[in-house]
Amino acid sequence: MLQIVAGGPVVADGSVGAGGGGGGGAKFWVEAGAATPSTIAKPSATTEVRRMGYYTAMLRRLLILLVVAALPAAAHAAPAAPGFKVTTLDGQTIDSRDLIGKKIIVLRFQASYCKPCVKESAAFGRVVERYRDRDVAFVAVHVQDTMSDVRRFMKANNVTYPIAVDPKLNLGNRYGFKGSPYTVVIDRKGEIAQRLAGEGVPSRLPKLLDSLLKPTTS
Repeated sequence: MLQIVAGGPVVADGSVGAGGGGGGGAKFWVEAGAATPSTIAKPSATTEVRRMGYYTAMLRRLLILLVVAALPAAAHAAPAAPGFKVTTLDGQTIDSRDLIGKKIIVLRFQASYCKPCVKESAAFGRVVERYRDRDVAFVAVHVQDTMSDVRRFMKANNVTYPIAVDPKLNLGNRYGFKGSPYTVVIDRKGEIAQRLAGEGVPSRLPKLLDSLLKPTTS
């Protein structure tokens, strides 16, 4: 034990001398090695496990975000266009496999009973003429139509652009047809560059085609 005496100085031999004006002071005994316990509680093992689990989950999410951000642009490329082969009413065979890498393809799904199709037929024909010598292949596909009705449509509207028929929507369904008119533009790589539903397409096509016809820089 350590003896502490209050009231007087400690002399060389370890005894306590008399303090000025006073006798021996009161004595206090302190147990050697005794320590006051800390009031700061340490985290439990369960808390530590939960904390580590939280940081691990956050790190995993961060890594996923970094991987997604680092994906090459090719991973977000446009969808490949389904291949097709049609025979037009004038006997011409159009095979998309022969055109990939050479020309842009414009597929125009329309019908003789479709009023917007009748209304826009002349305007669509002018676009076809405008790009006839500019590496763009056009074909209008009449969906759920009869041959006789298609021929009447062609005669009534002085159609000069290629027309094929798809009476059972075999081709239309492959291209996500929902209603006529519906136009799909396929670029030289064979990827769907644009899907254009509804009216107004003939006026929008030139800008799109011009951008696709621009030479790409490597």
